[in-house]
Amino acid sequence: MPVPNQVIEKGARYQFKPKSEVERYSEYFQQLINYVAANIASFPDSEVWRYLAAFIAKNVRFQALYLSEFNLLNILSQRADILEFHWKNIGSQIEWNFPQREPERTKIRVGFLLEKISEESETRAAIASFEYLDRSKFEIIVYYFQVQDERLGKYCENCADKLVQLSEALPNQVREMRSHDLDILLICTNTTDTSQPSALLCLHRLARVQIATGASTPATTGARNIDYFIAGDLTLPPGAAAEYREKLISLEGSGVCLSYTVGSAPGRVEPTRRSWGATDESVVFMSGAQAFTIIPELRETWAKIIAAVPNSILVLYPFRSRNENYPTVPFYNQIRSLFAEFGIDKKRLVVIKALPSRADCIKCLELADIYLDSYPYSSACSLAEPLLAGLPVVVRKGQTTRSRQSAAVIEELLLPELVANSEKSYLELSTALGTNPELRRHYRDRIQQKMAANPKYLDSRACSTQLETLFERLFRE
Repeated sequence: MPVPNQVIEKGARYQFKPKSEVERYSEYFQQLINYVAANIASFPDSEVWRYLAAFIAKNVRFQALYLSEFNLLNILSQRADILEFHWKNIGSQIEWNFPQREPERTKIRVGFLLEKISEESETRAAIASFEYLDRSKFEIIVYYFQVQDERLGKYCENCADKLVQLSEALPNQVREMRSHDLDILLICTNTTDTSQPSALLCLHRLARVQIATGASTPATTGARNIDYFIAGDLTLPPGAAAEYREKLISLEGSGVCLSYTVGSAPGRVEPTRRSWGATDESVVFMSGAQAFTIIPELRETWAKIIAAVPNSILVLYPFRSRNENYPTVPFYNQIRSLFAEFGIDKKRLVVIKALPSRADCIKCLELADIYLDSYPYSSACSLAEPLLAGLPVVVRKGQTTRSRQSAAVIEELLLPELVANSEKSYLELSTALGTNPELRRHYRDRIQQKMAANPKYLDSRACSTQLETLFERLFRE
């Protein structure tokens, strides 16, 4: 269904605007890192540049760069080199030569590095990569820093030959992992988030072969000691290898699989549509996109959708933790102010506080009618809950690997008509679903059938088989 003319007119002033905030921020950040990196190279013994390298290592976060369509290879490689420079300055041994493998060792020793074992999709993706590996061929060691879900912790322990909690001190972490003489290390956490211990750990040579994966890391790690990057071929745009410092390995499909062998803990909240101000006749659009991914352009798109669909509301749950340090009130006020410019009553916007668990997210999603995915950054893992709840989803396919992940999952499910390629098609698809109950029921039924048939997205046995073949090939090479 076309978007009503009055909505186009309301949004017209947004269509021909100057360069976006995200683009300006990315350009500024690139110039800043170029400047710092160049001066470190020219003056490696200078206290000023050593201090700035230490400051970047401890304080600067790079997640906002994911929200642009820029090629991040240069900036993330320079970031990794600056971090290496800092850790070498304080005595860390980044490089390591492994001894000859013991001739009697017949199994391939593979490590899997997690930041934490929790209900978050990153853990579910990690478990899918090792839970069904052939234990007669592989020795499995799972590393982590903390356990937030004891049930999943025990399951990981059962699936591994060894479960290792890493100490707080980086030198001890490095020493322990090297002592295990790993053949392969699969990094199952986002190493581009420097606030996480794993990001610093992965700068070091910890195994003979080190691999990052698009299921957990949105872009190149930029680290010299990470040899390969695994991504699904459906996520890769033409010339994708130019986005990576690592050697790119393409797997068939989305490249993402989540394990739900261990179910979620019971939910604690009892949401109702009425509590959101919705009736049985209302159309509830919902999104669990993280707050930092909801950029101004996306807010505008969502405002146009709500304005175009009568009796609709938008429900967001953008916060992952009650301890998350995010300016929640300004976030809400910014979106409400924009909605007011489109003539949308403030009651048609609902922002839920951090939900206690994944099960609580699903309870909320089961009350919704349509799920709106974020763009340009889209995480394939974020679609698991809405798809399991049977919701029709609207995703947009971008120009970079990190902006094509959600689209890859939907295409893998053979539902390409739910993938938009522009703001216009995203608006039209969302509006059609919002104004046509029969169309919503059609896609709800199809999605429920797809998810009940154990799709590749949930088939961890197939995932393990695929990785077995890859690990054996890399080991031989």
